[in-house]
Amino acid sequence: METKTELDRRDAQYRDGLQVIERAIIAGVAEGGGQLGTHNFRWNHGIAFVPGHPPSAVLLEVLVPGRPAVEETFSREEVEDTWNRLDRFDVRSRVERIIEQLTKP
Repeated sequence: METKTELDRRDAQYRDGLQVIERAIIAGVAEGGGQLGTHNFRWNHGIAFVPGHPPSAVLLEVLVPGRPAVEETFSREEVEDTWNRLDRFDVRSRVERIIEQLTKP
Protein backbone atom coordinates (compact mmCIF):
# COMPACT_ATOMS: atom_id res chain seq x y z
CA MET A 1 0.00 0.00 0.00
CA GLU A 2 1.25 3.48 -0.86
CA THR A 3 2.04 5.92 1.93
CA LYS A 4 0.43 9.35 2.10
CA THR A 5 3.69 10.88 0.88
CA GLU A 6 3.74 8.57 -2.15
CA LEU A 7 0.09 9.35 -2.92
CA ASP A 8 0.75 13.09 -2.59
CA ARG A 9 3.75 12.81 -4.94
CA ARG A 10 1.72 10.84 -7.46
CA ASP A 11 -1.13 13.37 -7.28
CA ALA A 12 1.35 16.22 -7.82
CA GLN A 13 2.89 14.44 -10.81
CA TYR A 14 -0.57 13.85 -12.25
CA ARG A 15 -1.57 17.52 -11.87
CA ASP A 16 1.79 18.62 -13.30
CA GLY A 17 1.33 16.28 -16.28
CA LEU A 18 -2.06 17.81 -17.04
CA GLN A 19 -0.50 21.27 -16.92
CA VAL A 20 2.40 20.28 -19.20
CA ILE A 21 -0.09 19.00 -21.77
CA GLU A 22 -2.18 22.18 -21.52
CA ARG A 23 0.86 24.45 -21.82
CA ALA A 24 2.13 22.56 -24.88
CA ILE A 25 -1.25 22.97 -26.58
CA ILE A 26 -1.47 26.67 -25.65
CA ALA A 27 2.06 27.29 -26.99
CA GLY A 28 1.41 25.35 -30.20
CA VAL A 29 -1.82 27.19 -30.90
CA ALA A 30 -0.06 30.52 -30.23
CA GLU A 31 2.66 29.59 -32.74
CA GLY A 32 -0.11 29.00 -35.26
CA GLY A 33 -1.54 32.47 -34.61
CA GLY A 34 -4.35 31.43 -32.28
CA GLN A 35 -5.00 32.08 -28.64
CA LEU A 36 -6.04 29.76 -25.84
CA GLY A 37 -6.07 29.99 -22.07
CA THR A 38 -6.54 27.52 -19.29
CA HIS A 39 -10.27 28.35 -19.34
CA ASN A 40 -10.49 26.55 -22.72
CA PHE A 41 -9.58 23.20 -21.13
CA ARG A 42 -11.87 20.77 -19.39
CA TRP A 43 -10.55 17.54 -17.91
CA ASN A 44 -12.60 14.58 -16.77
CA HIS A 45 -15.88 16.21 -17.88
CA GLY A 46 -15.22 18.96 -15.32
CA ILE A 47 -15.45 16.53 -12.41
CA ALA A 48 -12.79 16.98 -9.74
CA PHE A 49 -10.32 14.18 -9.14
CA VAL A 50 -10.39 12.25 -5.88
CA PRO A 51 -7.02 12.91 -4.16
CA GLY A 52 -4.87 9.80 -4.15
CA HIS A 53 -6.99 8.14 -6.83
CA PRO A 54 -6.41 9.67 -10.25
CA PRO A 55 -8.54 7.99 -12.91
CA SER A 56 -7.02 5.29 -15.10
CA ALA A 57 -7.88 7.43 -18.14
CA VAL A 58 -8.91 11.05 -18.44
CA LEU A 59 -10.74 12.88 -21.20
CA LEU A 60 -9.40 16.26 -22.29
CA GLU A 61 -11.80 18.61 -24.00
CA VAL A 62 -10.51 21.81 -25.56
CA LEU A 63 -13.43 24.18 -25.91
CA VAL A 64 -13.24 27.15 -28.27
CA PRO A 65 -16.35 29.23 -28.92
CA GLY A 66 -17.70 28.74 -32.43
CA ARG A 67 -15.77 25.49 -33.01
CA PRO A 68 -16.50 21.87 -32.21
CA ALA A 69 -14.78 20.60 -29.06
CA VAL A 70 -11.49 18.81 -29.63
CA GLU A 71 -11.30 15.70 -27.46
CA GLU A 72 -8.50 13.31 -26.58
CA THR A 73 -8.10 10.65 -23.89
CA PHE A 74 -4.88 10.14 -21.96
CA SER A 75 -4.07 7.28 -19.63
CA ARG A 76 -2.96 7.91 -16.07
CA GLU A 77 0.47 6.53 -16.93
CA GLU A 78 0.81 8.92 -19.89
CA VAL A 79 -0.15 11.91 -17.76
CA GLU A 80 2.14 10.93 -14.87
CA ASP A 81 5.06 10.33 -17.28
CA THR A 82 4.57 13.85 -18.64
CA TRP A 83 4.86 15.54 -15.22
CA ASN A 84 7.97 17.57 -16.09
CA ARG A 85 8.16 17.59 -19.90
CA LEU A 86 6.49 16.26 -23.00
CA ASP A 87 8.80 13.33 -23.78
CA ARG A 88 6.48 10.51 -24.73
CA PHE A 89 6.06 10.17 -28.49
CA ASP A 90 2.45 8.99 -28.19
CA VAL A 91 1.47 11.95 -26.01
CA ARG A 92 3.36 14.45 -28.17
CA SER A 93 1.68 13.05 -31.30
CA ARG A 94 -1.77 13.53 -29.80
CA VAL A 95 -0.90 17.03 -28.58
CA GLU A 96 0.27 17.90 -32.11
CA ARG A 97 -2.98 16.49 -33.56
CA ILE A 98 -4.98 18.68 -31.14
CA ILE A 99 -2.96 21.75 -32.14
CA GLU A 100 -3.50 20.96 -35.80
CA GLN A 101 -7.26 20.70 -35.29
CA LEU A 102 -7.34 23.97 -33.37
CA THR A 103 -5.26 25.95 -35.87
CA LYS A 104 -6.82 24.81 -39.14
CA PRO A 105 -9.25 27.31 -40.65
